[in-house]
Amino acid sequence: MSKLNFFYDRSSVFEVSLQALQRRKYKLLETDPVNGIIKAKSKPGLLKPSVAVEIHIQQISEQQTTLDIHSRINKNWLTPDNYESAAEKKFIYTLYKCFEKR
Repeated sequence: MSKLNFFYDRSSVFEVSLQALQRRKYKLLETDPVNGIIKAKSKPGLLKPSVAVEIHIQQISEQQTTLDIHSRINKNWLTPDNYESAAEKKFIYTLYKCFEKR
C-alpha cells in the first residue's frame, strides 16, 4: 500500500492515473470518477503473476489530492517475495513520469 499527495485537483489526478495504468498495460476493470476509484489488473506473463491494483483518490483541499494505491498479486512458488512492492514501485514511477509530461 502506498499513499501519495499531489498538488493537483481530483479530476486531473484521476486522468493521469488512467494514463499511467494504460502505459503499464493494465486492463481497467472499474472506473468511478464520482467516488474516485479505479480498479485494474495486469496480464499474467510466463514467470510473472497478474497484479490487481485498486486506487482511491480523495480531495483534501482545492488543489491537494491524496492517492491511495493497494496492490495484490496471485503468488505462486516462482514469484519472488518482493514482487508486489516492485510492481507498485514501477506503477508509481510511471505515474510521476505522466505528471511530468503535463
